[in-house]
Amino acid sequence: MNFCLFFLLFVHSYLRIKRSSLTDPAFSSKFSSLFMNLDLSNDYATLLTTLFLARRFFLGLFLSFCDNHQTMQFIYMNLTSLGLLAYLIRVKPMATSYFNFIEIFNEVILYGCTGLIAGMTNYTPEKGIGVTD
Repeated sequence: MNFCLFFLLFVHSYLRIKRSSLTDPAFSSKFSSLFMNLDLSNDYATLLTTLFLARRFFLGLFLSFCDNHQTMQFIYMNLTSLGLLAYLIRVKPMATSYFNFIEIFNEVILYGCTGLIAGMTNYTPEKGIGVTD
């Protein structure tokens, strides 16, 4: 857990420091995909990569250590989707409005799919809740 937190802090600080190095061709050829389609004039845009990575790390931890707590996993997935959706709407980290729309649309679809988990599958152990029961 501590490794994940320190790694996320390292990634975020590295992205913020190296943002100005994108004009260097050697750096750009290696790391330009980390900044692809981001609005580099926005100071909070580099946070998108860190938030995306954090969501993946902590989802993996939740799935590994809370395997008998499906409700907590469900709540975590919904809260992270809502948090990232709020960030995308507020900050608009992408370079164009089209890419911002695509990111917001992607997050809305992900939130909708996680919202349908409880109703459309036997995700919960209780009888009579899901469609398949």
